[in-house]
Amino acid sequence: MASQVPPVDLNQIAVRNNMTVEEVEQFIAAIRESMEPFTKRVLVREDGVDCWYAVERRGVGVLNTPNGKFWQFDFLIDDHWGKYSVIVRARLNTAFMPVFQNDTQLVLRTDSGCETGQVFGDLSCECYDQLHLALKKLDEDEKVAEVTDRTYWVEKGSEKTVKMADTILEWANEIEPGYELKYNKFYISLAKDERPRNFITVRPQRSRLRIDFKAPFSEDNQKLIKESDLEDMGYSRHWGVYRISVTPQEIGDASKQEVIKNLLRLAHDAFRQ
Repeated sequence: MASQVPPVDLNQIAVRNNMTVEEVEQFIAAIRESMEPFTKRVLVREDGVDCWYAVERRGVGVLNTPNGKFWQFDFLIDDHWGKYSVIVRARLNTAFMPVFQNDTQLVLRTDSGCETGQVFGDLSCECYDQLHLALKKLDEDEKVAEVTDRTYWVEKGSEKTVKMADTILEWANEIEPGYELKYNKFYISLAKDERPRNFITVRPQRSRLRIDFKAPFSEDNQKLIKESDLEDMGYSRHWGVYRISVTPQEIGDASKQEVIKNLLRLAHDAFRQ
């Protein structure tokens, strides 16, 4: 006769994990949801031929490593490989989708999935060392891009130049409502629905605000900047951004406002395409 499994005591689980019973229930519900398959059709162009694949997410789980916390996604794809595993360093939203601090400059490594080396420690290859070096690199990169706050930028720049970033935010919300400022260590960007929207970044300095607009280069746009008498820091073809530097007086000037708004709209539209 099979023994009965005793009922789960959520109160004990809550006490052991320093959580409320409600938090435990939410956590269990999230685990159950993560185990439900989720399928999408994905179009891939291979050697000039369009191929459609069914990508099914089979599960999501947490990995606690010496290099921090990661998430493992398991996928099933109807190609000749079949099974895939993706390790992600990010926060997950309620839909179990990763939310990256910077989704315009992602660090990506394609791994061989060498089971003998990475799981069983086979010394005839370097796959174990390569995998853990990649995890260490991701941990280091995240620390470089650490999230800061408004006070950090007021001390680094000034209250006046941080308020200029507020003005840029207001203009962005005139184009599309719902944006907020996202403070990082090296710049301030925009975010919407908890996801970075880095089509524009700003860096408050003591008396000026540097603004980078991410958009394709054109001679007309470059001419627009030149004729505005705004400080032109040149177009970066490497990052694909127009770079200008403005003062509080210039951002209050109607003609210069129009130039900045046009560049902002240009970057926004390029991002949405």
